[in-house]
Amino acid sequence: MHALDFLKRKRLSSQTPVYGMIGDEAFLQREALQRIRELTLPDAEDEFSRTVFQGAQLDWLDLQDELSTRGLFGDSRKLVEVENADDAIKTYRSHFEKYLDNPSTAGVLVLLFKTLPKSTRLYKGIDRHGIIIECKAPSVKKLHGWLIEQAQEKYQKRISAEAAEAFIERIGNELGLLDQELQKLSSIAGEEPELSTELVLEEAGGWRTKSAWELLDKVLDGQSSEALEILDRLLAAGDHPIAILAQVAATLRKLAAATQLILDSESQSQRMAVRQALLEAGVKPFAMQKTERQLRRLGRHRGQQLHGWLLQADMDLKGDSPLPPRVVLEQFLLRLANATMIPR
Repeated sequence: MHALDFLKRKRLSSQTPVYGMIGDEAFLQREALQRIRELTLPDAEDEFSRTVFQGAQLDWLDLQDELSTRGLFGDSRKLVEVENADDAIKTYRSHFEKYLDNPSTAGVLVLLFKTLPKSTRLYKGIDRHGIIIECKAPSVKKLHGWLIEQAQEKYQKRISAEAAEAFIERIGNELGLLDQELQKLSSIAGEEPELSTELVLEEAGGWRTKSAWELLDKVLDGQSSEALEILDRLLAAGDHPIAILAQVAATLRKLAAATQLILDSESQSQRMAVRQALLEAGVKPFAMQKTERQLRRLGRHRGQQLHGWLLQADMDLKGDSPLPPRVVLEQFLLRLANATMIPR
């Protein structure tokens, strides 16, 4: 099951002998591990009844000893975690497979994998006797649902579907960062029961995130001098041109897609409204007014060329051009702004 489903389960057995956590979403791993620890160990015993092994340094006999020994206090079970279990099974795959035929009742084994194919005997053994937990980035639908629930249950704040979309659009899909920003916005909101779309757009993300959005706004509004000043601040703060391009590329791809939709409809002797094209290209309602203005400012000629410009800029930043990365990015932004020279 996905980690979000595991975390939402109200009833989980404390007698589960083995868990397989698969994936590299760090926030989900931490949350799922904490849930397993709470199920398996009383708080006071955590330090004494929990053992962590690193997969590459694992000795099977040590692991076996830990799993077969009861906790220090009373009749409690031991919790044994193997991090980077991908490395451990390179040496001890057959040992783990044999262990899973008859898991110990004295210990709970947690294996943390980056990947583990479902077709393997090991995966099937964990699934038969325990629980497989997928710690991977959730689908967009699950992510929106999680954000709304997290705001309500952890921070006692309501957040609308529109505000949640704006939040994810601004921050990205890394759950740890989203949770940090939820905490920050909840603190800013104070006694207000809701995290509004306006609050999200004003406060979500650090100054670098907001500056990258402002950079794109200035470029697409033709304010090239102001855009280059923002670029100077981002570069001075240590942001790499590749990272800056990545932050603005998602919006630009939507503008390119909307342009193509309009042109395709015209080629079939039809007419598609700009707003409809933007909706079909994935622009959210909260950003519609501004994005529609930007697309009209961009025009169909430059809109048609956006995909090519983005690809070329990305390749040039990664070594195809002899120019310094800063100059490559400046030229790309000025082309978008329809400026012919760098204003200083």
